[in-house]
Amino acid sequence: MLEDFKLKIFLTLIDERSFTKTASVLGVTQPAVSQSISELEKTLGTRLFDRQRGEISLTPAGEIFKMYAQEILDRYAEATMLFAPLQPAVVNVYASDEVYEYMTGTLLKDFLLVHPEIVLMRSTEENAHFKARFIPVENKRGIFALCSDPSESFAGTDLWQLLSYCLKPTLQ
Repeated sequence: MLEDFKLKIFLTLIDERSFTKTASVLGVTQPAVSQSISELEKTLGTRLFDRQRGEISLTPAGEIFKMYAQEILDRYAEATMLFAPLQPAVVNVYASDEVYEYMTGTLLKDFLLVHPEIVLMRSTEENAHFKARFIPVENKRGIFALCSDPSESFAGTDLWQLLSYCLKPTLQ
């Protein structure tokens, strides 16, 4: 899995509020945790934690960096998931022309480029691995979201987990 271990140490230290507990959780030494945090602070040119009498708390800069660190680790996880090897498969999709075009041309474009072994095919409702349609977003007039419902047998597969993740557009 892709990740930056210093960021993982940083985020774990926020949760554990102790260098010793963080070391234990991550299976490293306490000096390794201290050194990683010191290196991060040196690289960023600012203190991330206030250290007082065995207690630690985030500085205002640490609060801001926390958002970036989490987003970076989330993006690493997304990339790792996107590039995971998959067995060749044909996935039957029941959707209108507009929904199918939106899915294959926008939402799943990168996924389909990375995984040519996965083929999406339009199908009848009865033979579909999943059905997709636009539904209105509650309390947002004129805004629609993609709703995708997997068949019972397809719902538990790793492929569906990855597809459902890729099918979630970000509403801005």
